[in-house]
Amino acid sequence: MQSICLHNTMEMLRQLFSSYLLSLRVQKVELFFFYIILFKINFFYIRVKMLFSDHEIIGLSLGRVSLLMG
Repeated sequence: MQSICLHNTMEMLRQLFSSYLLSLRVQKVELFFFYIILFKINFFYIRVKMLFSDHEIIGLSLGRVSLLMG
């Protein structure tokens, strides 16, 4: 009787632990994608900021656009 009870308890703990690990794995994957998206947004923001802070690049690109249009 005790061995059956112990076996059931161990089985229940194993299932709990495996579901906990599975949820951790899902959270890690979600965090991984979240950080990738954050990194891409940050990288894009830095590029745009560099583009708009560097007046020579803006002047060159505007000059190129006016040459193409004109």
